[in-house]
Amino acid sequence: MFTGSISLGSFKKIPLAIHWSAVLIAVLIGSSLVTAYGVVPGVLGVIAFLGSIISHELGHALTARRFGVRTESIDLWALGGIA
Repeated sequence: MFTGSISLGSFKKIPLAIHWSAVLIAVLIGSSLVTAYGVVPGVLGVIAFLGSIISHELGHALTARRFGVRTESIDLWALGGIA
């Protein structure tokens, strides 16, 4: 995990974490969405954004595991995620 990452728990024994830079991007996206559409759509948009990155990286990690490649963790950061 990167220094400055916050643990989000784990999925199938793969630790998940989010770096402060991803939180910053989420806040920027969220504030833009809240300004344009309101609080509920803004929060849902940020949840969908982060959820899509997590599910994408989990796809990489679980596929790698199927082929015998060990995945140590998944970290979300400003440019996406790293499995």
